[in-house]
Amino acid sequence: MRIAFTASHGCGKTSLANHFPNRIDEIARTVINKLWSPDKMKQEQWDEFQQEVMDKQIEAELNMWDFISDRSVIDVLAYATRFCTPKKLRALKDQAEEHMKNNPYDIVFYIPIEFPLEKDWLRFEDEHYQEIIDLQILKYLKRYKIKYITVSGTIEQRLQIINEAIAWHKVI
Repeated sequence: MRIAFTASHGCGKTSLANHFPNRIDEIARTVINKLWSPDKMKQEQWDEFQQEVMDKQIEAELNMWDFISDRSVIDVLAYATRFCTPKKLRALKDQAEEHMKNNPYDIVFYIPIEFPLEKDWLRFEDEHYQEIIDLQILKYLKRYKIKYITVSGTIEQRLQIINEAIAWHKVI
């Protein structure tokens, strides 16, 4: 099965994804490691960064038959909307649309914002920005008519929702 977690930063995607085998780790974290500081990147660097994240996300998804992905192409678009030039954003949308058309996710789990952001060396720490990304993800899910399951509660409650949905999907 092709399963994706989608959510703004700091919502618990990685904590959930770590409970599953055949996981695609968050691509943006591996790509950003090559850069010195996301808060000091110039515009053309953001365009290149988002393109590389999209390319690597799609490549990872195409290289695995069954996976649970800590993010999706929808997440890449949500962040690109904030950081990329209009021309680059259009190219990324075209690329994501083509990928989702030819390789749809079997299940998409949306994880809402439920607790305060934890600081780390990478994520933006502005809660308003976190909310903007969350709304952008929901906008893209609606725009592309992607059915999703909202996962909320404690880690245990979230895992129960995910495992039940996966089990139900396997029965169909």
